[in-house]
Amino acid sequence: MALGHLAFRSGLTDLDQAMSTVSMGIEARDFTMTPSPAPVAFTPRAFEMKLSVAKLPNSALWKAFTELAKSAEAEEAPPAKKGAKAKAAAPASPSADVVMQQAMAAMGEAGTELRIDVLNLDTPATAGTATGAVKVATQAAFGVTGGATVLLRGIDAAVKAMQPAPGAKPDKETQDLLAGLAMVQALGQAGKDDTGADTRTYKIDITEAGQLLLNGADMTALLAGGSEPAPAPAPAPAEKPKKK
Repeated sequence: MALGHLAFRSGLTDLDQAMSTVSMGIEARDFTMTPSPAPVAFTPRAFEMKLSVAKLPNSALWKAFTELAKSAEAEEAPPAKKGAKAKAAAPASPSADVVMQQAMAAMGEAGTELRIDVLNLDTPATAGTATGAVKVATQAAFGVTGGATVLLRGIDAAVKAMQPAPGAKPDKETQDLLAGLAMVQALGQAGKDDTGADTRTYKIDITEAGQLLLNGADMTALLAGGSEPAPAPAPAPAEKPKKK
């Protein structure tokens, strides 16, 4: 295994303000592995990702960290010895679940966001980018709303190049790869980039009601591993009494 370049970055800004931002990133390139776990044409040769969490309510989060620390300290405190004078009972700290609920509520009010600032993946056959953000929303079914847009380039040309010659039968590995690429290709919206190359776009949205949309189509049931249950059959009509 070889990796020509690997870098990590992180940052924290505006701690002295009402809201702060935490960021992190990773960048890697010139990656090779022998034997390769994937076809060489689809082995990543460069990868870049930058994420950030913005609009963090500093005061509410510091309070939550303090309460969690107090709760942990109280759990680890040794029991009082027999005969020792009882100390005045300190006010009970809220449970960790309550603290987390309060922190989530504060982030919902602040509009805290998890952002995909940059996501780039490059392989010899294809390339992809993604950007987007989800916002904390306590009233939402998943607790967040928002989405992302993924753009793939080269997948149409890759599928075409992998097609077997007339009369030839591809091996199982190629068949499986073609089947997976065909599904990814079918789910994307076809288009062209500025250079005229074929692209596939995947617009993902998480709604407040708990729907997961892909290019406007509801994919919730599919991603859950099944579809909605079929309606129950109508009851059979009662038999008429026979005449004697």
